[in-house]
Amino acid sequence: MKALIVKHDHTSPTGFIGERLVERGFDIKEFQVVSEESYYCPGVAVKVPSFVNFDVVVLLGAPWSVYDPIISPWFDGERKEIQCARSAGVGVLGVCFGGQAIAHTFGGMVSRAPHFEIGWHMVDSLDADLIPAGEWFQFHYDRWTTPPRATTLASSSRALQAFILDTLLGVQFHPEVNETVLSSWLAAGADMELSALGISVDRIVDETLQKQSLARLRAYRLVDGFLDSVAKVSHLRN
Repeated sequence: MKALIVKHDHTSPTGFIGERLVERGFDIKEFQVVSEESYYCPGVAVKVPSFVNFDVVVLLGAPWSVYDPIISPWFDGERKEIQCARSAGVGVLGVCFGGQAIAHTFGGMVSRAPHFEIGWHMVDSLDADLIPAGEWFQFHYDRWTTPPRATTLASSSRALQAFILDTLLGVQFHPEVNETVLSSWLAAGADMELSALGISVDRIVDETLQKQSLARLRAYRLVDGFLDSVAKVSHLRN
């Protein structure tokens, strides 16, 4: 079975999500939308692969907002592929920007949040089989409203955190985050971003090292729930 992972920029390792998909026996194709050279001018004309040619699709995060006009040359096409995936019954897991993209595509509102959410935050779940409650890594300034006909699955004190719409699952947090993912973000400028916000980079790194063992278990449970109950694909399970 085939999985497509859409990486919107060069700073996004697949982390725990990629690990679990491989363990479940999926052949993974990674597609990067914006090259490193275009990172500061992301309005590139890129056509994403057809989602319906895959059994599942994962949309990772991005440093931009879904309502930024500058990304429309490729984001409009991505939204059309999300629509096609839903029509064809293809499972799509959207992470942070990816979850906001699903919400935006189907009538949810995505806007700047009153308060950012960065670091490890507690998430309360309404469906522990899909979204394990506990601490998940957050790095976002925007928030969504749940799209019509979708069901909210989780929330934090600052934002809605997950919803399901047919074979689509959107999460606001980052289940993929481990030490490698965080290091990639920091190397790309997130260290200066955190410092400007008054957030200790050392503290975030230390907390990630301390929490990533349990975070891996939660992430694996989320991926399993997505595959088994949302996308409804059966393959190897360890």
